Amino acid sequence: MAMEEIKLWVVQGAKAAVEVPGADRAESERTLEDTLVANPNLLMTGLELVGRQMQTESGPLDLLGVDGDGRLVVFELKRGTLSRDAVAQVIDYASSLESLNDDELAQRISAHSGAYGVKKIEDFRAWYESSTGNDDLGSLRPVKMVLVGLGADEPTNRMVRFLAERGIDISLLTFHGYMHGGQTLLARQVHVESTPSRRLNQSERLEQLDSRIRARTQQWEEGYELWNAVREMFREGFRHPIPRADGRKAEWALYRVNLYIGRKGPYAAVQLRDDAVVADFYPKAVELCLSEFTQLRKELPFDTWPEAHPE
Repeated sequence: MAMEEIKLWVVQGAKAAVEVPGADRAESERTLEDTLVANPNLLMTGLELVGRQMQTESGPLDLLGVDGDGRLVVFELKRGTLSRDAVAQVIDYASSLESLNDDELAQRISAHSGAYGVKKIEDFRAWYESSTGNDDLGSLRPVKMVLVGLGADEPTNRMVRFLAERGIDISLLTFHGYMHGGQTLLARQVHVESTPSRRLNQSERLEQLDSRIRARTQQWEEGYELWNAVREMFREGFRHPIPRADGRKAEWALYRVNLYIGRKGPYAAVQLRDDAVVADFYPKAVELCLSEFTQLRKELPFDTWPEAHPE
C-alpha cells in the first residue's frame, strides 16, 4: 500500500484555493532532528528532553525525554521513511533502559545530558523532583516509545498499531514539510497513538496495597493491624514507603513496601509473607548500622542472604 499523501491549500477568498508545494525533502531531512530538539512540543505537549544520542547497551538512542506525566519517552527518529527495523530498534532501546535500576538510570541520564542541544542535568533525581513534584523515579516507567519520521511504510504502521492495540505504549508520528511565503511549514500526522490506562499516583498505589493486605489477612486475626503497626514503626525512621509498581516478581512484590532515606535507597522493605509480617534489610542498611545488627544477631535469630537481595 502506498504511503498516504498529505496536501495543504491556502484559501484565498471564498472560492480560490492554492496548493502549498512540498518542501525539498533533502532539506527537511537535514533540519528535522535539530528542529525537534529546539521545539520538543512539536513531538509532545509538555515534553522535556533529557538526552540526545545517549549511549545504551544497544547503541546511542536518538532522543530521550520526560513527558508531562513524568514518564520516560524514547524517540527513534528517521530522517527518511520509517521501516520495520525502526520498530525493533525503539523496543531494543526501551528494554535496555527498563533493565536499569533507578540509580543506574539517573546516573546515565546525568552523565549523557548536555550534548547536541540538550541542556545539562547535573543531578537527575533532583531535577526530576523539581520538574514533576514527584521524588519516586519508579514513576518514569514503563518507558514510552515513539517513532518519528518523514513518512512510514505500511508494515511499520501495521506493526505499531498491533502493539498499541495490545496495550504496549508505542506511538507513530510523521512530519511533512511545505514551503509558503518564503517560510517552511511543518505538518504533524499522528498515525498511531497509544492510550494506556492512567498510572496510579503514590497515594493511590498505597491505597491499592492496603486493599490487598486487607483481603489477604481477613482470615488472619489482627493481621491487618499488625501490618499497619510494623509499617508505621518503620515510617518514623524512614522518609516514606513506596510500593513496587513495575509488576516484576508479582507474588513477591504485591504485598511489599520499600523504605528509603533521603534520595538514596531502598534500605529496607516491609512485606506480608504467608501469615507473618516480615522486615527485610538491604546491605546498605546493615553497613550503616553494623554494630546494631551485630548486637541484634546475638539477641534475635534472623535469616541472611549470601549476596544482595534480588530485585
